[in-house]
Amino acid sequence: MDFSRWFLTVLLCLTSMHAVIAQNNLPTGKYSSQAFHDSIHWKPIKERHIHKYLSSLKAATQNRHATVFLGTWCSDSKKWVPRFMYLEKIIGIKNVTYILVDKKKSDPEGHGLQAGITHVPTFVFFQDSIEVARIVESPTADLLYIEMLGKLQVFSKDALRD
Repeated sequence: MDFSRWFLTVLLCLTSMHAVIAQNNLPTGKYSSQAFHDSIHWKPIKERHIHKYLSSLKAATQNRHATVFLGTWCSDSKKWVPRFMYLEKIIGIKNVTYILVDKKKSDPEGHGLQAGITHVPTFVFFQDSIEVARIVESPTADLLYIEMLGKLQVFSKDALRD
């Protein structure tokens, strides 16, 4: 075997090993909102036409908290979580927890398994420790705030009927 062929083989092996190591060292676990923002360094992304819905969104998210399950390796997480980060900031959603999972949707404390997470990102909203809404993977409306508003308002109307 000549040197160039040997070198390419070694390089390919090292690259494959690096990919396996990187995959196994994904940051997983539970993060507060501030710790997540400090660790991941994704920039919030503003969604279009949100200004029309700000007061409704603030009302719909008042007294609710959210848990966001995501994977730093996931393209949908990279698309939708920065949009949620913007909403969290502009609407003032309190008590947001981010749980980073691996490709098997697991984390060290088992939160993903306990919540039945099958796809990421998954946005789960709670009121008084009761799940009131869940958005899985990508919003059907293609605008996160529209889906959040719809699901949270439906819950509020249902709760008023009981």
